[in-house]
Amino acid sequence: MVMSFLMLQSVMADDYTYLNVQKTDGTGVSLGVDNLSITFSDGYFVAGDTRIALSDLSKMFFSDDEFDNQTSYESITVGDTGKSTYCGDKSLDFSDVDDLKAFVATGYDKDNGIIWLTRVTKVPANTPLLLKGEANTYEVPVSSSSVSCYYPNMLVGNLEASLSLGETDEDGSYLNYYLKDGQFVSVSNYAVIGQNKCYLRLPAVLATSVTGASQSVTLSSTGKSTYAPPVDLDFTDVEDLKAFTATGYDEKSQTLWLSRVNRVQAGEGILLKGNAGETYTIPSSAVQASYMNMFVGNNSGAQITINATSDDNEWINYYLKDGQFVSVNGNATVNNSKAYLQLPASIAAATRSEKNESGGYDVKEFEMDKISIAVRSIDGNGSTVTGISSIQNENGDMTNGDDAWYNLQGQRVKNPGKGVFIHNGKKVVIQ
Repeated sequence: MVMSFLMLQSVMADDYTYLNVQKTDGTGVSLGVDNLSITFSDGYFVAGDTRIALSDLSKMFFSDDEFDNQTSYESITVGDTGKSTYCGDKSLDFSDVDDLKAFVATGYDKDNGIIWLTRVTKVPANTPLLLKGEANTYEVPVSSSSVSCYYPNMLVGNLEASLSLGETDEDGSYLNYYLKDGQFVSVSNYAVIGQNKCYLRLPAVLATSVTGASQSVTLSSTGKSTYAPPVDLDFTDVEDLKAFTATGYDEKSQTLWLSRVNRVQAGEGILLKGNAGETYTIPSSAVQASYMNMFVGNNSGAQITINATSDDNEWINYYLKDGQFVSVNGNATVNNSKAYLQLPASIAAATRSEKNESGGYDVKEFEMDKISIAVRSIDGNGSTVTGISSIQNENGDMTNGDDAWYNLQGQRVKNPGKGVFIHNGKKVVIQ
């Protein structure tokens, strides 16, 4: 297998300075490609004075840079569609990998049949990912130190041998989807998920849409306020006001990662950011959407009391104070239609008291990546029966779909009347 690799790569050798040879322990050596002579003898790789047992040989790759013995790499291949799933047992750093992006799935817009993805760079081991890049094999650095990040995620990883995946989870609460031709399609009967791959799990039933009057919200003197709306809201056309869910957490940099959202259902915990002290009016519109979110909304109709941790001690509770999130010392109150933050105790507990002393967690905002992937359902013959068969590009433009008409639930419509429909990959309003 190693010899085949060298034969395939030999035509590229003159384009690089070194052949880097990595051992299974992460160490390695760089060999200049000029007059490089390699032999395989008695179970050993031999090149000049370098002699490595084949059983200790992990990988070889050409590069213009010498091998860094402090850095090891994970080889990850992206398929012909430019999208692949991945889940591995090593912490990885995608920060400086050219032409490759890694995403977690943080939102599901059922109305438009779209999964929203949030780009991540430093990734803990066992994190399921969707990768987007050129059809190629990439060398991704393994993090030399532990990665203290957490990302709530709709993707589910498989680290074991191939997994036979059913249509739903055991109790039927979630529907399973797998990546096919660059889109996630529902499992019909069963699907096979390979080792180090992952699949998508979506709620089978979303909360019932709740519409009503427009809501008025006044921001605090810091320009930030938590909110849990009593009705479904659409922030799309509200000027100078942004709504965020909490989709990531980095303990080392004491940073909470926020993803901007426009359409939220009643009760969703969000953070609002706008002009200090200004009152905004947000229109109500029926929404069917779900987000992986560390904000917890209070729609009980009354003020609630939260303790330092959740009842099961798996989460540390934080509340917004002077524009930052600080941990609860004893207990704290959360007003109706407000929200608080929960961070995983597995990485947040050790420094919880320090966050109080330093003033709390900073927040770093970013918009959900404009890439979105259509979600389709298929019947036993592989034909699309529900869902919108289109993908948005990075500018948010729809690609061309088929010539059929669909409603916003992704159901095919033979004779569309008045309303909003999807046709040729675009929204069409018929009046």
